[in-house]
Amino acid sequence: MAIPEKLMCVSCSRPAPRKDFYLNYNDVHKEYNFGRMYHCKDCCKKISQSIMEKYWSSSKNKDDKIAYSLGIRAICSFFHMPYLNEVMDKVRDLEINSTRDRDWNYVFQYTNALEEMEIPKEYWEDLSGNTFLPMDLLKVAKPTSDGDRALFEELNKDWGNQDCIEDYLFLEEKFESYTKGETLTPTMVNMVRYLCQAELDVIKLKRAKAELKDINTAEKRVTDYYSKLKLDDFKFNKAKSDQEKLIETWASIHENIEPLDWEDDNLKDRLGFDRDYDNIMRSLGNKVTNSKDYPTLTLEDVQNEKAPKKRKK
Repeated sequence: MAIPEKLMCVSCSRPAPRKDFYLNYNDVHKEYNFGRMYHCKDCCKKISQSIMEKYWSSSKNKDDKIAYSLGIRAICSFFHMPYLNEVMDKVRDLEINSTRDRDWNYVFQYTNALEEMEIPKEYWEDLSGNTFLPMDLLKVAKPTSDGDRALFEELNKDWGNQDCIEDYLFLEEKFESYTKGETLTPTMVNMVRYLCQAELDVIKLKRAKAELKDINTAEKRVTDYYSKLKLDDFKFNKAKSDQEKLIETWASIHENIEPLDWEDDNLKDRLGFDRDYDNIMRSLGNKVTNSKDYPTLTLEDVQNEKAPKKRKK
């Protein structure tokens, strides 16, 4: 079929020269639009800005990693472009370092970054990275109107600001693998979170081909957290000495509640006054009135009294 000089934009319905449409190497676009976008360049800019604005509605900071990760992923899904974290990072860095006001043509910047980073054309056939499915696997996911900002605000409380969805997914899965079926103190929970983040740092450094000394330092942090948690085949419920349990308990108290509040709840009746209050008042009454008022005993009290007491070893 002869390639026409003009193409029709599906958004504005305006016929425009082929050069007014960005190249698209996805097979769908090759087959139905001569290897070009369905939308003209002007419409691509407007659409991509409106998509990104959705993810900026609750964050006006253009350095917001989550806004970029989600916004660029949604733009890639809409225009059938392959989403890659490293390409998203390049676009984000360009905008952060730009001195002009934010009026970014995200489709142009993203396709340009794909070219500059020499991403093979075959990648345009694999759109698996565009899916938002990983968010459904995150344990803290909550159904909201947008389904994303509230989720990542919750994740930020636990993990801080991460680069992309995949990082949160790694941390959540690692944390679950360490803590599933375990009874942990808040102190141990915090330590496991540090361990998961340290493991993610190692992966990122290796992926970036960092210097060996930096990788070794990061791996040393991982082994230090292993040592502090006393991991044995990743199991926490092993025998602990009374001293270890006491230290964990007090660490939990100091990290989570006021010590005075804990003392009021647990130590206020150290001398047994509250427990023996009725008997104490009855004895005082006998003394004052010179009477003999005896406590009321139940059958269970009598049986317990007659039961043979075990000798202490």
